[in-house]
Amino acid sequence: MRASEFEFRHRFWLIGVLFALAFFCYRIDPLNMAVWLATLGHVGSANPSAARLRWVFGVGTLVALTGVAIRSWGTAYLSVDVMTDAPVRTDRVVADGPYRYTRNPLYFGNLLFAAGIGLMASRLGWLILTAGMLIFGLRLIGLEEARLNEEQGEAYRIYRAAVPRFFPALRARLPRGELRPRWGQALAGEAFMWVFVVAMATLTATLEVQLSLWIMLAGFVIGMLIMRLWPRGGDRQRQT
Repeated sequence: MRASEFEFRHRFWLIGVLFALAFFCYRIDPLNMAVWLATLGHVGSANPSAARLRWVFGVGTLVALTGVAIRSWGTAYLSVDVMTDAPVRTDRVVADGPYRYTRNPLYFGNLLFAAGIGLMASRLGWLILTAGMLIFGLRLIGLEEARLNEEQGEAYRIYRAAVPRFFPALRARLPRGELRPRWGQALAGEAFMWVFVVAMATLTATLEVQLSLWIMLAGFVIGMLIMRLWPRGGDRQRQT
């Protein structure tokens, strides 16, 4: 299961389309996923209490927050230049930081992020967003792994044998390396995803959907600006 060059080059936009499709599903399934979860076990109650709804959205916020934190940790060792570049970058293998636990922390973080933010969508929308993010991530990983096998050879095969492909190991599979995380550039590069987490937290606190959607729109704009304006030509590391 391998993505095409077109999918990889336009992955940011395709993920945006996936989010749009998930929220469009309200036309098919009008029941919000969080509302549905909040009413589980309460037969005959179609309107959950504000407290129960905030609890569900709060869990979603924590899940999304965990995903973005993992992504930021991975970007701190990888660099935003590599993370936002259109071509597959396979100049070397990064095996430090979160890459000691999973070979693809950014894609794993994407899945958690989608599962958390997806609580703002309908039940069908949440399913499409979460499953779609997993499938698309695995397709992108398939393309990267093929390139890394070609260009890095035995070094990557040794790394691949030691570290899980997607879901992280509970303990590091490799010793700590000499790379130092660059948190400033990582947090700047992941700023748009942190804005989405803020939107989710705002929804949890206020239950004001429209305000949260405006914040999400701001995050999307920030993401587009990062993709277009971030300087290229930095460290040539492994794209994950």
